Amino acid sequence: MIALVILYAFYKLMRKKVTKLEIEQDKQSITKENTDRTEKNKKVKHQFEQPLPKDTIRKTLVEWERTLPFHEQRRSYETMQQWLTRICRTRDIISIYESVRYGEKTYTDLDVEKTVRWIERDGKG
Repeated sequence: MIALVILYAFYKLMRKKVTKLEIEQDKQSITKENTDRTEKNKKVKHQFEQPLPKDTIRKTLVEWERTLPFHEQRRSYETMQQWLTRICRTRDIISIYESVRYGEKTYTDLDVEKTVRWIERDGKG
């Protein structure tokens, strides 16, 4: 009978330690999640603090991107093509964007007009 009481007391003691450990781990997890959210918010703020590109086409696309919900905004590691595929938009403007971005050619008024029309048509999702 004494052995059962000792076993029961030992069981309760161990269970209490496990519960305390679980609570501590939960607290650490919540703290980490809050830190991650704070970092994401800093990234979003940082993105808005960056100056707009000088050329009209890239500037127009960045302004459009900033109007999108957070989950659709371009991630720093994504190419234009990867981003538009992820958010299910047509990729008609990639050739114009890349030629301007990488300096292969200067853009024309027609290129700007195509970009604006793309945003009005396909940019809405």
